[in-house]
Amino acid sequence: MCIRDRDTVPGADHIARSVRDRLADELLDPPSLAALATDLGLSRYQLLRAFRTTMGVPPYAWLAQHRVARARGLLESGLRPAEVASWRPRPPPTGVIWGVPYLMIKVAVDAVSPSMVVFTRCALGAALLLPFAIRQGGLPGIVRTHWRPMLAFACIEIIGPWWTLTDAERHLSSSTAGLLIAGVPIVGVALARFFGETERLGMRRMTGLGLGLAGVGVLTVPHLTGGDAKSLAEVLVTVVGYATAPLIAARHLKNVPTLQLIAPCLALAALVYAPAAAMTWPSAMPSPSVLAALAALGVLCTAIAFVAFLELIKEAGPTRATVFTYVNPAVAVAAGAIFLDEQLTAGIVAAFTLILAGSVLATAAGPRPRSRPVPWSTRQTSRADGRVESP
Repeated sequence: MCIRDRDTVPGADHIARSVRDRLADELLDPPSLAALATDLGLSRYQLLRAFRTTMGVPPYAWLAQHRVARARGLLESGLRPAEVASWRPRPPPTGVIWGVPYLMIKVAVDAVSPSMVVFTRCALGAALLLPFAIRQGGLPGIVRTHWRPMLAFACIEIIGPWWTLTDAERHLSSSTAGLLIAGVPIVGVALARFFGETERLGMRRMTGLGLGLAGVGVLTVPHLTGGDAKSLAEVLVTVVGYATAPLIAARHLKNVPTLQLIAPCLALAALVYAPAAAMTWPSAMPSPSVLAALAALGVLCTAIAFVAFLELIKEAGPTRATVFTYVNPAVAVAAGAIFLDEQLTAGIVAAFTLILAGSVLATAAGPRPRSRPVPWSTRQTSRADGRVESP
């Protein structure tokens, strides 16, 4: 009896549920036991003991069973075995969703201050996502453990770039802003070198960087003579932030559940901009179109789009996750032309072509080495706590 009491881990049920949810959420690329134990403030032994006590099997054995159950469900849904074997979760049309904010920002910022726009979208996003993040459990522990990279992510992805982008759109067209943001994958490839990526760029990717920069030049030079240099600089600051934040998320926050990352960041950003929003509160009720634009920014372009984007970072990696911006500028240009009567000039078409071609080349994957398949058996996974061991 004394031995059993000594081996019991306090809060074993909560620990097991947290580990189970993490493994289910990251089914294709599960975190290691060491990473799970560190995030929960436990030793590897304590985590294994708590999970075994509650679930009856080790974590990776449970994961193997869960994968089998998922495959069985896919087969029962009508998929063929070959389709089940190659199945991967499909992200929603993120590029389309992220192409819409420039139109919404342009409509809103003509009536309310940039601080009010940023506060509203962050407050709405946080209000929608925070209850789900709290319901997952363990949110205070996640924030305590990862507060430094979470703070960096919030500042570099949200607090700074969203204000600079919104302020810039007071003077730039929404299509110009969307096209400039399309350079994010190109900047991401360059910045990845400073975050420890060792993949050789090669001639193709270097050519992509050059084409992308040429496209940015075609788009920005005409505005430099029109007094919009400050607005262009603000958008370029946004581009650097958007390219850097996914690298931070992939390197330091990969094991943090998506909702428990984005909800606190949005709440923090809303608190930061609340005083400025209060001081610039509109004296009259904005028009229905402005209210609709603010609501769409908060719900569609913040809460839904952010969750989809962070899931994409975990699945595809930080640099190639930003490839959704291939669609982004096309949506931004089309929306600006249709709803705001913005002109579609030859310069915009040329810039779009160069930036799109540059992004495709700069983020193109190199040839994958052929790998030898590893035989799998239930006996092997049970010996390795569910992990597959090669013979």
